[in-house]
Amino acid sequence: MLASSKILDITKDTSNQNLTKISVKFITNDYDISTFSFDVVDSSALDLLINNIEEKITELDNWSKSEIITSDSNNSGITVTPDNQEHHTYTISVNTDDSQNPDIDIVDNQLKVSSYSIVKVDESSDEYAAQYKLMVTKPGSSEPVQVGETINIFKDYVLKDAHVCTFNKNADGTDYVSDV
Repeated sequence: MLASSKILDITKDTSNQNLTKISVKFITNDYDISTFSFDVVDSSALDLLINNIEEKITELDNWSKSEIITSDSNNSGITVTPDNQEHHTYTISVNTDDSQNPDIDIVDNQLKVSSYSIVKVDESSDEYAAQYKLMVTKPGSSEPVQVGETINIFKDYVLKDAHVCTFNKNADGTDYVSDV
């Protein structure tokens, strides 16, 4: 509480046209001199500010009620579906065609791509040195499946041993002479 007998000075700063700063210099109960300042807002400026805010809220509300996003799903990568409520929300779907690209799909609202791996067949064979399978894990699947035929590496095509030798005769039986 401020008693008028303790007030030493009151100043008013109106340099800001929408805001007035009032400063009161007074004597405290401990007989010290202190200053307390506060702002007073011009009521007409405050009314103008409130009206501006209300206009912007109305504009935003009208904008949110309008159809914001459209999409031609015939030749588009996405389909946009409004929910037909007063304030639109949209469902956006990515168009994937399994016949054109079976390795890309949307699973749990995430774009997923197939993963490939080559797996060696553990079975032993008398005919093959090794056998491999190309495996693919499709989007949304946890189990890989074989793609195409098993890749067979025949034993005949595997080099098991090699021997290097030199010849000192030409094809006609004469001695070979080197130019080096």
